[in-house]
Amino acid sequence: MKIVNIASVEIESQLAPQLICAPELLETASLDDTIAWVSEQRGQFEQRLLQVGALLFRGFNGIKDAATFQTFASVFGSDFMTYVGGVSPRRKVQDQVFNSTDVPRWVPIELHQEMSYRRQFPDKLAFFCVTPPHTGGETPIADMRRVYQALPPELIDRFTQKGLRLRRRFPLKSGKIKLSNSWQVTFQTDSLEVVKQIVENQGGILIQTQSYLDIENEITPAWITHPITEEAIWFNQAHMLHKSIPYYWANGSRDWRHWAMALLTPIGSWIAFNHYVYGDGSEIAVADLNIIRRIVHEHQILWPWQQGDILLLENRIMAHGRKPFTGKRSILAALLKN
Repeated sequence: MKIVNIASVEIESQLAPQLICAPELLETASLDDTIAWVSEQRGQFEQRLLQVGALLFRGFNGIKDAATFQTFASVFGSDFMTYVGGVSPRRKVQDQVFNSTDVPRWVPIELHQEMSYRRQFPDKLAFFCVTPPHTGGETPIADMRRVYQALPPELIDRFTQKGLRLRRRFPLKSGKIKLSNSWQVTFQTDSLEVVKQIVENQGGILIQTQSYLDIENEITPAWITHPITEEAIWFNQAHMLHKSIPYYWANGSRDWRHWAMALLTPIGSWIAFNHYVYGDGSEIAVADLNIIRRIVHEHQILWPWQQGDILLLENRIMAHGRKPFTGKRSILAALLKN
């Protein structure tokens, strides 16, 4: 694991995130002046983003809330994406802005690229720190180009030959512990016909039974080639969205809730789950998933949030997650298309 003191990151450094401190002229500038300056520098920021995968904007005091954050984020995308059909429970805060997640504070979120399980996914992600946590709560990131290079070739071959498919099962309604939403909340509709259309448009299959709503996502590749840099990138969430993940969290954990979740998994996984299999429907070896988890963790970078921080990620290149935390934590998110 690499722990980076963000204040020491130099402009020449290849470590992400690249720190972008607001110039003095913007310390008391209006929102319009801030957006004008960022827009003028966008070309340089975009070029740097392709190189390091993550930019951290700090000291941009004109960005104060969800509305001004949305305006800032819009500089870096031609359009916003909704979160219809997404995996993580979250709420809309502004027209195109969401809270980062409603997953309980004690649950770690493994590093992943947003919506890599579906046909269409964001090109960039933007995060805004409204309230930093008291302890923990970092948003770790990892360069998935380097993860790909570090993975055993024989493991890559197994995943490449078969491809991957995400299987999903939804509860009838959201539980008190928000590890999963109901299908109504996930797809933002009460109509099964609308859900079926959304799923089919994303290349999936919807199967309705008397008790469950099951979805088979389309087969997706385990890794992709970046459309601009032509670099190979590990690009899937199999190590996170798998029934083995509670056991992985419990191993070595001192939090009784992780152990309780692992003990309840055989029962809970019949009610609701997100579970990756190979494209042919066969199970992925847990040993392979643990290798991926270990290598991803070896490449993660951590730093503490400060109030007002804005993190911009290149979603193909840079995975992100969330560490457990104490205190109040408020991080907003926006999904961007180029």
